Amino acid sequence: MLFSALLLTSNIISSTYLGVTSVPEEPTPIIQKIYTTIPEKESWVVIPKGTKTITIYVEADNAETILFWLVPTGIATWKERKLIGYDTNPTDGWSLEWNIDGMELYDHIQVQALSHTKISNDLFNITTERK
Repeated sequence: MLFSALLLTSNIISSTYLGVTSVPEEPTPIIQKIYTTIPEKESWVVIPKGTKTITIYVEADNAETILFWLVPTGIATWKERKLIGYDTNPTDGWSLEWNIDGMELYDHIQVQALSHTKISNDLFNITTERK
């Protein structure tokens, strides 16, 4: 018992003198809101014919990088995703100006907020006007 107490005391003293401290857990990124320059209609962002670019805005906390993925609709399509952009500068707000000139869309936009060790996800539906 005396040996255990001495060992514990030794570990505490060593930690103190070596400057070892516990590292606080990193906060999880939180995506508060995603919106575009085109308003959502019935759970879809419907892109009018002839639109050349849209801007996607993200309000997020505790993030270092925001990734923007184009993911086909359907089941198990994550492996078919395409990275359409990213933002690493929160000072002007998280956003992506995306060139969609000539694209026919019927997809999801998956947004990932990354911290150093954690990820949060959200998505919205996007389609090109079908008229």
